[in-house]
Amino acid sequence: MCYGIKFSPLGGSVALQVSTQDELVRIAINDEGPGVPDAELEGIFDPYVQTAAGRSRGGTGIGLSLARWVSSQHGGTISATNRAGGRGLSVALT
Repeated sequence: MCYGIKFSPLGGSVALQVSTQDELVRIAINDEGPGVPDAELEGIFDPYVQTAAGRSRGGTGIGLSLARWVSSQHGGTISATNRAGGRGLSVALT
């Protein structure tokens, strides 16, 4: 998911966390960008939808919707949450 790279500031970082619980694997990508307005958070997984900040940085708005489709085809889930203190966005795939 290059979403994290797209929104992290120059010199910022994107962290990948992997954990397991029972037979599930959870992969979380955490960036240091501005996050997403709460009212727009669920919509970022819809095809061709981008926040205003996303449109200004280019792209088509298809990446997260494809990730949601792939995860659902494998019985998984994907979600996004703003990180505490406005420290970016976390996208988690289980």
